[in-house]
Amino acid sequence: MNHTGLPEPPPIEPGNHIHVANQVYDVSDPVRRALHRALILHELDELSGARNLFFSLGAQFAGPLSFQEFFQDTVAEWERQTGRTVRLELATSKDITDAILAGPARARQVAVIDMRYWQYRPDGSLWAPPGGKNLAFREAIVADFGRSGDTPPDTTPQQVYRQVREYRDRYPDKAIVAWNGGAGSIPILMAGGAEALMLNPSAGQGQGRAVDRTPLDAFVRDHLASVLMRMKPRDGVAADPEQTWCLADDAGESVLLYSLAGDTIRLLSTLRGTRYTGQWYDPRTGNTQPAGQLGGEIRKPSPDPWLLLLTASH
Repeated sequence: MNHTGLPEPPPIEPGNHIHVANQVYDVSDPVRRALHRALILHELDELSGARNLFFSLGAQFAGPLSFQEFFQDTVAEWERQTGRTVRLELATSKDITDAILAGPARARQVAVIDMRYWQYRPDGSLWAPPGGKNLAFREAIVADFGRSGDTPPDTTPQQVYRQVREYRDRYPDKAIVAWNGGAGSIPILMAGGAEALMLNPSAGQGQGRAVDRTPLDAFVRDHLASVLMRMKPRDGVAADPEQTWCLADDAGESVLLYSLAGDTIRLLSTLRGTRYTGQWYDPRTGNTQPAGQLGGEIRKPSPDPWLLLLTASH
């Protein structure tokens, strides 16, 4: 249908792989640049009126930095022409994500940071395959870990929390999306993340066949839905910050504590509210139970991981 300048027939490699992505995304080629621009503008014209819609580049390989910049500049051009605002999601490698966020103009366009393409290993070292290398994310996993699949090997709750918290603190005006890393959704919630990816984060096929739902969803809906948007991670509330995390609003009306281990949660500072009611949440069963006596040292139902929601009484 269109002359693209790409090789025909396609250069198929053993295993039915085709590595022409950087040619596809080469916007220095005037023909392909015009085709990309036309597609981006057409999608914005057709879809920009939909509510709760975020635009991003494709999964698995989103192109080099130059194409991400071209994409955002084309969106900015459309915004100037139409007077409308587009919400963008960065869903690409860490190095490209950081490069975009380092520039004030393009950083302002970004509403969501999707971190599914990198994570910290259990030993704390960073795994972050660079962008623009003509490899899909799943191919980088094979190359670095010797295993196939759409996700790297599992990491620890502490490393998932660290990853999300770093970007939540650095970019508090942007929503954070992260892969759960085998640690479940609670570390992402406690670090201030907006969405925990639990199923099929990057394959692109089979989406929608299974609902990405966990038992925690009901607890958040029933107890946090009206306050979660005002809560953020807090330091210095509880002892042993490696094992106990806090999420709370500025007024101290709602305080969520997560203890990964130990018999008690020991508070280091007095909470702003004078009286609280408490609700324990068991991540293993999804069950809740009322908390008993609340004070500077709160005894847990068991040494296992528990969430404790404290709600100020008036």
